[in-house]
Amino acid sequence: MKKIFVLDTNIILNDGDCLQSFGDNDITVPIEVITELDRFKVGLSDINYNARKFLRTVAMMSHTKIFNGGDPLGEGLGNLRITSNLEYHENVAKNFKRYQGSEPIVDHEILNTTYCLTLKEKERGEDIEVVLVTKDLNLQIKAWSLHLSAEDYKNDITPNATSYYQKARCISIKPASVNELYEKKEINFHEKIEAHENEPLILNSKSQKSALSVFKNGKLNLITKDSMIPFGIKALNSEQAFALYALLNPAMKFVTLAGKAGTGKTLLALAAAFKLLKENVYDQIILCRNIVAVGADIGYLPGDADDKVKPYMGAFADNIAFISKNITFKNEIKQFEHENKIFYIPTSLLRGRSITKTIFIIDESQNLTPNEVKTIVTRAGEGTKVIMLGDVQQIDLPHLTEASNGFVYAISRFLGKKIHSHVVLVKGERSELAELAGELL
Repeated sequence: MKKIFVLDTNIILNDGDCLQSFGDNDITVPIEVITELDRFKVGLSDINYNARKFLRTVAMMSHTKIFNGGDPLGEGLGNLRITSNLEYHENVAKNFKRYQGSEPIVDHEILNTTYCLTLKEKERGEDIEVVLVTKDLNLQIKAWSLHLSAEDYKNDITPNATSYYQKARCISIKPASVNELYEKKEINFHEKIEAHENEPLILNSKSQKSALSVFKNGKLNLITKDSMIPFGIKALNSEQAFALYALLNPAMKFVTLAGKAGTGKTLLALAAAFKLLKENVYDQIILCRNIVAVGADIGYLPGDADDKVKPYMGAFADNIAFISKNITFKNEIKQFEHENKIFYIPTSLLRGRSITKTIFIIDESQNLTPNEVKTIVTRAGEGTKVIMLGDVQQIDLPHLTEASNGFVYAISRFLGKKIHSHVVLVKGERSELAELAGELL
């Protein structure tokens, strides 16, 4: 069945190329959405970029056709139409007021557009469904109350997203194979198992002897905790050992660490980064995160760019302070800072940059959209290692979910590639209180 999709503003702000995502179906954009985009066209964030990109696309189309039936979007695509001056239907008015003071309520205007188009298609008797596309769950529910079709934007949803948040698999193998692995550090794996490249595996045998390994090039590679203690930080569990292996390996140019609060993601990443910086594998460390306030926003801050950013980088500072309890490591980190080898940058300032021979740590990646992740990771130049940290239990943006955030999007696209390693940290090591709070709250 051919469809007409009515787009909410948040779809455009999430993906400036969304017009290419609906196949040969037609797309309708209420004029109120265009008006709302005007508030977002200025700025450096991804939503500002998407607003400008969408408006430029519309501006290049036939100004006459888009307001009269629609203008074709291209081969294999439908038409784009902008609706305006629609009468507010009485059935919509019974449930939802049109104005807040003198200003129209954009959500209700979008509902009215969807309702009017639905009635029109029913009157025409054609087999065409009108669907409202929005990330606003409240607006979806309002649409359903009017017996309208409404759904989320599906182009940015990662299928089977929960599978990327699972802990390392346990595999049963022969006791002789475990012994051989400890002896040779690397063995061919002949038993039948489907494993992706760089997948961490916990090996168990009937003799109760176990081993940690990473599946690479068809072989099992031994992982030992005692061989990896960067800047005094030793793995306290199997998953942390897998994480350190990936973090300390320059061949793993892209590392994703998932895990709830307190599992050690940031601490492990920083310790490994300092070790590699000390060994001159990289020239600098960039610490980056999306600026999202939890609760009430703290408002404008005084000072230069660094002063404004630092309050949001507290997680990095806390972990650096923990590593710095050792006076030797403290002096080395101070030397890095003195030599301007450690930088704090918000994600909004990364567009257009090219970052070479750098360890690039991105915290709170679950608060990034797929487009933002693409923008950030493509900044990586020659010799750069990108480390993304994320906790999908702490998504702070209403339009992102466990299946649509940029963190899981990146994992799903890179999983199995030779330069990528993904580790899920499970056990909280911060404190007994933090671990219990993570479970109970």
